[in-house]
Amino acid sequence: MAVSSLRVRPEDWTPIGVKSLEANALKVVRAGINQSVIAGPGAGKTELLAQRAAFLLQTEAAPTPRRILAISFKRDAASNLAARVRKRCHSSHASRFDSMTFDAFAKGLLDRFGQALPEFWRPRPGYEITTYYERDYRNFLDLIAGSPPGDIGTKASLRAIGAKSFERKHLLGAPLPVAAWPKPDVAQWAMARFWHYSLHEGKKSVLTFPMIGRLVELLLRINPMVRDALRLTYSHLFMDEFQDTTQVQYDLVHTIFCGTDTVVTAVGDNKQQIMRWALAMDDPFSEFDADFGGLRTTLFNNYRSSPDLVRIQHVLAQALDSGAMEPISQTEGTIDGESCVILDFPSPKTEARHLAKTISAAIADKKLLPRDFVVLVRQKAGDYADVLRPAFEAEGLSLRNEAGTAGQIMLQELMTEDLSKHLGRR
Repeated sequence: MAVSSLRVRPEDWTPIGVKSLEANALKVVRAGINQSVIAGPGAGKTELLAQRAAFLLQTEAAPTPRRILAISFKRDAASNLAARVRKRCHSSHASRFDSMTFDAFAKGLLDRFGQALPEFWRPRPGYEITTYYERDYRNFLDLIAGSPPGDIGTKASLRAIGAKSFERKHLLGAPLPVAAWPKPDVAQWAMARFWHYSLHEGKKSVLTFPMIGRLVELLLRINPMVRDALRLTYSHLFMDEFQDTTQVQYDLVHTIFCGTDTVVTAVGDNKQQIMRWALAMDDPFSEFDADFGGLRTTLFNNYRSSPDLVRIQHVLAQALDSGAMEPISQTEGTIDGESCVILDFPSPKTEARHLAKTISAAIADKKLLPRDFVVLVRQKAGDYADVLRPAFEAEGLSLRNEAGTAGQIMLQELMTEDLSKHLGRR
């Protein structure tokens, strides 16, 4: 479908490439204020943002030559949104839409302007990007950091910080001070040592992406010309997968755009926070609404799941939030009768026996084969297999754990390869 490059009056604009949008989605698309949008599974978050981009660009609500910045947590989400905008907009409009991850956004700014950082915080050109794990922080606190000065603390107090909390609460827990810490406590001394060790003591500076985010937030806080240039460039900001936003990422966005004329739209699902282990904030939506004056809007349609699946999802959502609203399925069920069910068992062994008997009965009654059944588990398939195997064997069924290995090769990877590749191997 050809998309016009001509300007459209806001009152004449209609959604592009879709039959319609639900009422709340259309309000989000047309809004001129900061918004936080709660969009559950199948709500069409990518389509919502693409339609909003189309509206802003085609009506000049995002005035030329200003641009729209979309920041996502994952690379595939950023690329999918960019591709959707190209489908919904003329190329002359889509060229003013920048979609990238938080990490790419921060790294680009550090690479361009990092030499403007104070000397203590300035990485050397050609820095390396790494990932630090708990063992690395433990090794640093126990061995590399050394002993703090006597008036600051002891080796024991340094170790008492704990490797688990060092990154989240201390190293990355708050914006960086301009001049390090003039009168540090033991945790601040350890942070200064770690930053100096990473930035200045090796052959190259070595940084994680969250450390880059902290450096860039400081860079923009103390360099108003760079900060103002970003504010002038972007009239609108989209934040996708907002439920997984970390404090580092939020602080960076806050420093750049809070209190400006840039209109911010944060979209995500507060029932799908799966990244808290990776520094995600506990409740980014409430903090955003308070800081940016965001208007909270909820989308209700589900374009992906059948009515039965929506019903099941709502049961799970209510377990997290008793006030959760039930989504409205926009698809038709294709299975006669009950297509899914939630069963609660008093013990893993009871669950295993029920599952084995159910599969055994289905094989006998419906003339199915064991290969017609799969048991999916969230993680640690080997632990589940140990519980399930005796119950399955009692029903004459064998159980294969495809998360297991044959030598050093995972079975589930081996099963997806073309058998012909292995024929004739000696």
